[in-house]
Amino acid sequence: MNKKNLYKIISVIFILAVLIGMLVYMAFKDGLDNIALILKTADYRWTALGLLLMFAEIAADSVVLAIPLKKSGYKIGFFEILKSDYLGRFFNYITPFNSGGQPIQAYFLSKKGALVSGTLSILFIKYIVYQVALLSLGIILFIFNYNYFWEVYGGYVGLIIAGLLVNLIVTFIIIFTGKHPEIVSRLIVSLINLFSKIHIGKRYLIGKPEKINSKVTTGVSNYGKQFKDTSCSFFTLFKMYLVSLLQIFFYLTITYAIYRALGNSSASFFNILTVQIFLFMLIAYIPTPGASLGAEGAFVLFFLNIFGPTTNMANLFWRFFSFYIPFIVGGIVVLTSGSMDKAHFKSE
Repeated sequence: MNKKNLYKIISVIFILAVLIGMLVYMAFKDGLDNIALILKTADYRWTALGLLLMFAEIAADSVVLAIPLKKSGYKIGFFEILKSDYLGRFFNYITPFNSGGQPIQAYFLSKKGALVSGTLSILFIKYIVYQVALLSLGIILFIFNYNYFWEVYGGYVGLIIAGLLVNLIVTFIIIFTGKHPEIVSRLIVSLINLFSKIHIGKRYLIGKPEKINSKVTTGVSNYGKQFKDTSCSFFTLFKMYLVSLLQIFFYLTITYAIYRALGNSSASFFNILTVQIFLFMLIAYIPTPGASLGAEGAFVLFFLNIFGPTTNMANLFWRFFSFYIPFIVGGIVVLTSGSMDKAHFKSE
């Protein structure tokens, strides 16, 4: 068994262990009788809405991808694009920093007639558009709910601003790398050479820097070419942006549906959306598979004042809707689509 497959197995075990840990913690913390009472009294109309929003968010994500694919002349059915979305999410969930999904999506869509390089370019652009939509919506919600945040989350404003800055910096790096790959390549190579000279005892921090430098130079150069080759007009980008806003709105509203399903009503719709969008920004770059542990802890930190005694149950519902159900569906798609580990990009 190679290291890649071993890591994937460990990631799945880790994700399942976190879920079991959450269930055991709730059983001891809240008591089985109280959990049963909450589930019995929960409004399943709002629960069903949360489930519907989960599927709507994923469908909107697929629409965003379908727009540039169609513009580029690829005739791929929406159902196939939706399958690629679930595949991408599954492999994002089991890789650090959500990094494994795009190559898998590109490979899957290449079997449906798309070129890998063109699809990767579109996926990069799609990611940038999503980040811009996320940042713009986050800034608007933060401005209009600043007083509420200062009153309730005054101690966490630094974390919220940090979440905004991290997303802004990542978006800038992605765009700058696409437009100036040679500058980024030289910078990374310089850093690798610098760290390769540092050693602890007889072991150097980075071994064989020439080999790593070659891979970095090739990878950054290919990314720059893919970025520049992507032909998305302003109108196409604008349509992607609008659907991305709708997608983010669906995702954020899931938390409000859970809030109402558990019998709560005092917090406003937009207050919950504002808290959720910054929670999402904070957990997006947690390196554990599926942001596990970090996501659950951050939810309690941000929503304890809103959900009160139903926080742990809300946390479980939220993770099921935002992570575990898409993870399970993605795993089923992987199993029914053949072994993705044996995937090789078709020649172009």
